[in-house]
Amino acid sequence: MDKVDQTTGAVELGSKPFLQFRNYHFNYFAIKGLQARIQLYAGDKTEALKAAEIIIASKK
Repeated sequence: MDKVDQTTGAVELGSKPFLQFRNYHFNYFAIKGLQARIQLYAGDKTEALKAAEIIIASKK
């Protein structure tokens, strides 16, 4: 893996740049969970339930 310069933010990408930033990617279920949380916070309980039920139905 190549290195990231913490002072300037410069990134040297290697042969697999996706692996360099894999900590910043959300999968489908993480997005649905975040969507449910945001909608619940905004007071939209029906849409929050729909997003949460997708996760519950997946059984993962």
